[in-house]
Amino acid sequence: MRLLAPLLLLAMVADAQPPVVRDFRRLRKLRDDIASQYASLKGQEEYALKPREEKMLIAFGKGEKKFEGKTLDGETVVATILKWDQVLQDPPTEAGKRVLADLPNVLFERYGKAIEIPKDRKDVSLKLCDGLDSDSIHVRQSSFEALKRIYRTPSGWMYVPDMDKKGRQDAIRSWRNHVRKQK
Repeated sequence: MRLLAPLLLLAMVADAQPPVVRDFRRLRKLRDDIASQYASLKGQEEYALKPREEKMLIAFGKGEKKFEGKTLDGETVVATILKWDQVLQDPPTEAGKRVLADLPNVLFERYGKAIEIPKDRKDVSLKLCDGLDSDSIHVRQSSFEALKRIYRTPSGWMYVPDMDKKGRQDAIRSWRNHVRKQK
């Protein structure tokens, strides 16, 4: 019995909480807050280092209406990205590769999953059809993947991105006709 009382007192001391003090934080909570703030600042720093075109694509993917004070729409985004020098060089830069890889996903989210078809889908798709005839194979691949995902056409009208310029003309014509027939 004598041993039980000191153990009970010891357990109470170990479980004791400090009195409530304004701005007091537990060390675990403080560590979590610091880790969260660090992750947020690191994300902001990584975003600040991205090129303008990649930031534009990210903003468009988030559904923002303006970018750098100008109206942001799908046609502008696609035209800007497909004419970007970092995408057109062979091989594209790392940022160019990231943008070309993300473009089909962003366009699918915006135009392929929508219950109501956005009004600018046809204009965006026609810009992508222009990309099918680009001199850069990377632009052709990204444009083709975006069109296939937007319209959910796995065959892709027999278009193959690494065909020669003359060989892909019929497939590009088929894509244009298909896009023009859509709402």
